[in-house]
Amino acid sequence: MTNINSGKHFINLLEEISGLKPSNATTVQLANTAWDLWEKQGVFRGKDANDVISQPYIIFNNYYQDILKANNLDEKNFYYCFAKTKELNAYANTTKNGDYVVVFDSELYRFISDIIITCIICVYTQPSEKEVNFYFEHIFDLLLEFKGVKINNNPDKQSMDFMKIITKDYDLTMLGSYCSAAIYTFIVCHELGHHILGHTTTKKIKKTIFSEDKEHFIDFNNTNYQEEYDADKMGLHLYINITKKYQHLAHLKLNHQFLSVPLIFFKLLELVDIIKKTISSTHPEPILRHARLKNIKIALNLEEDTELYDALIEIFSDLIQWVHQKKEE
Repeated sequence: MTNINSGKHFINLLEEISGLKPSNATTVQLANTAWDLWEKQGVFRGKDANDVISQPYIIFNNYYQDILKANNLDEKNFYYCFAKTKELNAYANTTKNGDYVVVFDSELYRFISDIIITCIICVYTQPSEKEVNFYFEHIFDLLLEFKGVKINNNPDKQSMDFMKIITKDYDLTMLGSYCSAAIYTFIVCHELGHHILGHTTTKKIKKTIFSEDKEHFIDFNNTNYQEEYDADKMGLHLYINITKKYQHLAHLKLNHQFLSVPLIFFKLLELVDIIKKTISSTHPEPILRHARLKNIKIALNLEEDTELYDALIEIFSDLIQWVHQKKEE
């Protein structure tokens, strides 16, 4: 539990400290460049084109509201926000008045989207060996960047490389966006699971929130391995409820093809652990979390199409092996 009075006060404080905005000039410019290239491929630029690419906070709000509605949580005092923290993570916290807060690291949002879209492009465009190496190098640079390693003197290189990737194919980029959305949604469901299971009322730990000029320390909750396993299980059930009740919503595009996609998140965490060379003291190893959730999902005997999940698992297996070899060079 934090010593901040209410959920509204909490998120207002975090957003003010982080200085995050829905969009910026660079993002809008890149979005317009991407759409110019997609239009040449015959893709129609809709009225919401810039919203979809440059304002993820608006889109994310739709996901969050549907999570609450599908699980009958919309009457509760739930709040969420983005913040720039020291870790690629999300957090659950309870304020003094009992409001529930979910905080999603802003860099984690970008990290997931960039890597998943790149992997989708890699899977379905039949790339040459040279192109595969380019995609994997891009992901490796991302991993180093989020570790804090300065990889080159051109700050726009990552963005321009990503531009080359997404303009390969508009439909595959959108598919990657929906896969990313499935993962974001599961992460939020996991954090809501902590709230529902009563994990967020004790055990404070300091977390760093960044602003442009200094760091701010705010109390968040700490958890243990068993609580993480339990929140994974609860989060999966909350996520499945969305796929059952909201599978036809245009902005949430979650259906039977996406039931297993959130499990890919743990493959992303495996990559992060390889780069960090550390094991979390509060979270179980990703490979164990993936195995447990996969078994739980199998036991539920859900009707699903695993083609997309299987393709992503295969590319992530190759990517993890490639990253191991790259680190040994």
